[in-house]
Amino acid sequence: MNASAVTVGAGGTQTSRQAGFSVIELVGVLAIMAILAVALIPALMKGYDRVARENESRALESMGNGLRGHILRFQNIPSHTNYSTQLATELGWQVSDVLTNARGMRRVYLIDPWITNTLPVPYTQTALGLTNPITPNVRVVLLSSVGAPLPASLVSGFATSATVFSNIWNAAEQAVPTGWTWKGNGEDLRMCRVDLDSLFVPVVLNYDTYTVNATNRGRFTIGASVTNILPVIPTYTANFIKGTVLGLHSHADSANTLQVREVVQHPLSFIYEKDAWRGQLFLGRGLRLTSGLDLQAAHDLFVSSPTNLNAQGSPMATPTLVVTSLSNYMRAYINWRDAGFPSKDATYTAVTKAQADMESVSMDLLHKP
Repeated sequence: MNASAVTVGAGGTQTSRQAGFSVIELVGVLAIMAILAVALIPALMKGYDRVARENESRALESMGNGLRGHILRFQNIPSHTNYSTQLATELGWQVSDVLTNARGMRRVYLIDPWITNTLPVPYTQTALGLTNPITPNVRVVLLSSVGAPLPASLVSGFATSATVFSNIWNAAEQAVPTGWTWKGNGEDLRMCRVDLDSLFVPVVLNYDTYTVNATNRGRFTIGASVTNILPVIPTYTANFIKGTVLGLHSHADSANTLQVREVVQHPLSFIYEKDAWRGQLFLGRGLRLTSGLDLQAAHDLFVSSPTNLNAQGSPMATPTLVVTSLSNYMRAYINWRDAGFPSKDATYTAVTKAQADMESVSMDLLHKP
């Protein structure tokens, strides 16, 4: 459509035309815009889909980390009936944000059915831990789609078979799992695999059956539990979730019996002998004891060891005489130190004599014919 105007000048009237869009020109512009839209919209949609996939992968990874965090914090593995509430609390999300993704598609919490050969689900750790061996089948997978809805047969809970779960777990990136009948494509399928067996570590507790009887067994606690004695003698092995607080107590059924406290992060082994918990039999790896009990236990073991009938000396060397000579040397050494380590005086003479006596009685005790 064109617009015209009339102007009046000194010499009379004059007509001029003001340029404007014609209908044909407008149609041409719209046609060009339509062509550009047809060309650009697929690229824009692909960009939106790529962002959606990346965001959903990050969301599932956060959920996987949240599941691990909940298990470590509460020593509890949730089932499909309460996982959404537990994860929402752990992550600070709404429950609806756990159950559905940003595109309104449902998420699935799938459990390997083989897990029941190792532990029940839901699982809450007890003071006695888990005595079954931990296998690689202690696992769950979180799935969702940013495209077509997931297959209707795929619902939260135990997978319909171990094979169905393994096909999903082992599916290649951007591939549809074997056995699926699904209208979607592998690019839109998002999943987070959560391996739970790495969250468990074995703990071995032993009694020295040669010195401990039924009335003086060492005790242990898990977290805030009451003290327990070993349910199996002489060795008890159980798996505990990382971060579990293990307390090792003396056999006395009274207050303040704690000897050792360990936060379980790696496999541990302890033995109770001579009224003390230690890392291994006969004073192996030391523990973080609350007193000098470990040194005292070493002393008690040494002085109570059998007498060497071939020992020399007059009187004949015994473990007690060795300990006495060691004490004399340490006392003489302290006096020498307090004197400033002089090279020639009474303290120097005393420490050299004490050292010679300690070496002599030790050799006499170890004498072999």
